[in-house]
Amino acid sequence: MCSKNDKLVLNSIFNPFLPTTEDNETTGNDVEIIGGPEEELAKQLEIDAINAANCAEYDRSLQLLTEAINAAPNRASWSQLLIGLIYSYNNRAQVYRVKGNTDLAFQDLNNAINLSSGKGLVARQAYCQRGLIHLLNDRQTEGVEDMKVSAKLGNEFARALVVQMNPYAALCNKMLRDMIDKCRNGEEQ
Repeated sequence: MCSKNDKLVLNSIFNPFLPTTEDNETTGNDVEIIGGPEEELAKQLEIDAINAANCAEYDRSLQLLTEAINAAPNRASWSQLLIGLIYSYNNRAQVYRVKGNTDLAFQDLNNAINLSSGKGLVARQAYCQRGLIHLLNDRQTEGVEDMKVSAKLGNEFARALVVQMNPYAALCNKMLRDMIDKCRNGEEQ
């Protein structure tokens, strides 16, 4: 079995373009919503909305996600309400973004991040989406900050993007890759 340090070294060898980090943080609100008929209805509305979005029926998807969000007060407990809202806001933001309505997507992403307390799978996705919106709107600093948070929460795409955007880290990773390639090929240093 490898030690934590061994895993970090191996990760830096096999992924020279990614920063060396410890295991991803996966704590937070990544739990299953369990409950009665209200929870099942909200869950089904969300599944139907995702299917509609996959078929490019974005208006229908938005309608279903809004219904899922509005159904939240009928849920049995506060924790189920909160988790359902977080997922619904994040999913609706994705549809808004696909439709080009970044303002409404941004609002829903802020809601998802705030309700999740910036933790868990949905926060990881929301920070990444919000970071992309910032970058698309030439807000580089805010975009990179959101991507860093998403990367810290375990998003590999965000982590790779942060590395690509950091010229010093990219240069160091290139030098490391060149050195490893030379060692593999038996070249002198």
